Amino acid sequence: GVDAVRDRFNDGIRSALQDLVENLPGPSKDLTVSIDDGDLGPGPETTRVALIGPHVVAGIQVYLWYAGGAAHPNQSVSTTVINGDTAQPITYDDLFPNQYAAMERLRQVLPGLDPTGRVRPDNVNVRLEQWLPAPTGVRFYVPVSHAAGDFVPITVPWDRIRDLVDPKIVPVLSQ
Repeated sequence: GVDAVRDRFNDGIRSALQDLVENLPGPSKDLTVSIDDGDLGPGPETTRVALIGPHVVAGIQVYLWYAGGAAHPNQSVSTTVINGDTAQPITYDDLFPNQYAAMERLRQVLPGLDPTGRVRPDNVNVRLEQWLPAPTGVRFYVPVSHAAGDFVPITVPWDRIRDLVDPKIVPVLSQ
């Protein structure tokens, strides 16, 4: 209901789509490119507003895109998280002040929380910048090989990472 929050969220969603479009190998390379709705399934792992809470608005965009001549289509994921109190984005850097400790912890816990077995500790070697708050924790979209599905959504319970999350952010996200 706050115009500034709505506008910041919509701007974030539009910017993410624009970044995807601009970085696709397409018209400048004389390739036909198609973009469609993606789905990381199971469950609601498609483009949507994922959470509207008293202090946060969050959304995910999942696109299936194909550049003519490629061997297969690819999935892309982008998330937008806006602080409903300040109308400012909440980034991975805001979430985890100590990046090294966060990566080490996530490297330890994510494989054990993945029921599909597609995430191994060596998959968790980059900043997991695509994430959403969830009532029970933080949902990360872990990049994996295309053959393994491009991304694996995994929710890490608050009790496994709360000590690493900025204490000012925890009440905003854990609703």
